[in-house]
Amino acid sequence: MDSGKDYYRALNCSPDADQAVIQAAYRALAKKHHPDAKQGTNKSSDHFLEILEAYEVLSDPIKRAQYDSMRAASSAPNDPRSEGMANEPGATNSKAPDWRDDRRTGIPTKPIAPEPELQRNAFAKAKGLLVEPGKTWDAIAAEPMTLGGVVTGYVLPLAAIPSIASAIGTYLAGNQPNFPELAISYAIALVSVLIMGKIMPPLAARFGASANGEAGMKLAAFAPTGAWVGGMALIVPSIGGLLALAGALYTLYLFYDGAQRLFPVAPVKARMLGFAAVLASILLNMLIGLAVGILSA
Repeated sequence: MDSGKDYYRALNCSPDADQAVIQAAYRALAKKHHPDAKQGTNKSSDHFLEILEAYEVLSDPIKRAQYDSMRAASSAPNDPRSEGMANEPGATNSKAPDWRDDRRTGIPTKPIAPEPELQRNAFAKAKGLLVEPGKTWDAIAAEPMTLGGVVTGYVLPLAAIPSIASAIGTYLAGNQPNFPELAISYAIALVSVLIMGKIMPPLAARFGASANGEAGMKLAAFAPTGAWVGGMALIVPSIGGLLALAGALYTLYLFYDGAQRLFPVAPVKARMLGFAAVLASILLNMLIGLAVGILSA
């Protein structure tokens, strides 16, 4: 962290911008100045690294507070809050340029709000993750959420799909569903979401990302969508297994893509983080399945 650098200017946002505005600014600038978009020139790489450094500080509440304190103490002359102000006694911040003016920065002054249907119901989010995962992950990243809201509004109903579909398929085939086993499968899905949500923040921090608990919760809650929706195919036992497997494989992709979008880091580290999230998900479910098998033996 360098108090001599103006991280707010690097992200084209004001010092009083909230986290949603900072995240929106970072995403817009990172996309524009990514080395891949600029054919990998040294200048573009340096600029991208400056943007990334600024975001890593300002997206972390603790680092941001430390930076603001250091910046205030050093009275940085390029502070956008004081730039353009008159030097006469009695001058106020009202004469400072408006750093939230879209026409100057090109950055939205308000958080990038998810599309209305994404806010309204779980179905729209699930459909978005299946059809337009990148766009939907970005909307999820910008939408404030709570653990309770996500679990009750999304995880609980969708995680039940495979068990319900399996019970219906078994009944239609003329057999009696094994309800205790189905209940255990449902419980495993819920437990894996909660544990994965705790694993992701410290895992992301190992790759230089902010240990964002909300981002970890979002990834753990929404990435399994492929497996849950794919579980609907279990209504038809003859082909349901293959379609459910396809859904599970797509879930691994959602973990890979979502980890990179929810925990922004440099491109190479982002891909490594994506693979790490996939591996963590696989190992976690294997361990939970093994533990259940031992306990039920």
